[in-house]
Amino acid sequence: MGVAGRVRLDPPPLRTFLPPPRPLRRGALLPDDLGEHLLHNLFRLSPAYVRAAAQVAALVQEIQQDPTQERLTWFVYFALSRMCAKNGDPVPIAWIRARLPDLRRTDLNRALEQLEGEGTIALRSLETVDVAVVAGGISDPVRGRITHAELLRDL
Repeated sequence: MGVAGRVRLDPPPLRTFLPPPRPLRRGALLPDDLGEHLLHNLFRLSPAYVRAAAQVAALVQEIQQDPTQERLTWFVYFALSRMCAKNGDPVPIAWIRARLPDLRRTDLNRALEQLEGEGTIALRSLETVDVAVVAGGISDPVRGRITHAELLRDL
């Protein structure tokens, strides 16, 4: 079927590679439920978000095909790049933790340190009186309390 008179190649139907959705249930969403939710909501997005979703999906496919890629690090990189979308100011690590509440503290710290090692971000110790920002930072025996992450390379 074409859209608005456009001819397109017919990909195989979704049912050939996705199982039917589970009946709706209350409680936590399982990964497949989350996928169904995402697919349904694509129709509600503005064209700009649909383009962005396609771009992110292509990046995720590329990452998933390379077993040497650390998915968690890419996930953190994506989240930080979205948080820095308006300006390039450093973002409190506590804000990143709040944005990714399912990640363990040590996993987020490791991903941020890996991104810094690759030259993608810089971890900074910035003066702040915000106790939550200080508490949400990374304790480093050499550098002290690291409170912020600065994006050096856009995703």
